[in-house]
Amino acid sequence: MQDYGASVLRIDKFSALFPDLLAAGKRSLALNLKLEEGRVLASRLIAQADVLLDPYRPGTLEAMGMSPSALHAHNERLVIARLTGYGVGAGHPHTSAAGHDINFLAMSGLLSLMHAPGGRPQPPLNLMADFAGGSAMATVGTRACANSCVRSREATARGAVRARATNRACVNSSCGAHARVRVHVRTLACVQGL
Repeated sequence: MQDYGASVLRIDKFSALFPDLLAAGKRSLALNLKLEEGRVLASRLIAQADVLLDPYRPGTLEAMGMSPSALHAHNERLVIARLTGYGVGAGHPHTSAAGHDINFLAMSGLLSLMHAPGGRPQPPLNLMADFAGGSAMATVGTRACANSCVRSREATARGAVRARATNRACVNSSCGAHARVRVHVRTLACVQGL
């Protein structure tokens, strides 16, 4: 979002040992949201925000006392964009399941494509689902979602809540991978200088 001109304040875990290399250009503040004073400060910051990107499993903000209705009570124009693992609502059987890269790859079918001939699936680093799926949803899907909510807010003066699922991004990215005929590509050793 910062790359598109937004002023971003990222709330980090208080115990984070290393800076996130993907957070370049973003301001950050370390808060312990398990403590009341951390939640109070976060709520004050959110009361002044235009958009909140919620990266937590569904129900986590609510458990911290920061449900959309509670946040909208202090900032009715707030747009809340939720990045979930599997989606939200009664129609999603895995709504409350933990979301990990390997789970997204397996449930989307992508993991079945990642193996040597005749071998077991070999999951990649967390580059496929977490970064490609999650980041793609955060920057493209969530940005589009936030933009539509902001446009709606201009007409209604009220914020909104929208959700996007990381697993869905993996499924969408695998559309061509399950074709009847696939061209296999592999890397080849090269002579230095070629």
